[in-house]
Amino acid sequence: MAYKTDMDCTVLRRYLNFLITERLVEERPSNKETLHAITEKGTAVFKALNFQRYVEKVIKSIRAVDDASQVIPILSKLTSEEKEKTKD
Repeated sequence: MAYKTDMDCTVLRRYLNFLITERLVEERPSNKETLHAITEKGTAVFKALNFQRYVEKVIKSIRAVDDASQVIPILSKLTSEEKEKTKD
């Protein structure tokens, strides 16, 4: 797992121990190695974190639209004023 994730073994073990302690991941003994599987609780946390990231992106987009809606009238006014100056 450390090789596939390109992580230091001790750091990976610390993360896995935390996830196991919090019951987000469980160890499953196998013939040759120990397998790790996400639990129901782990899946729920994963989905909640993904949803939170989605909501943060939506909020960021809404702020950008709000900022643009405040700038567009100003730019339109400046453009109109420039057009009037070139007519004179």
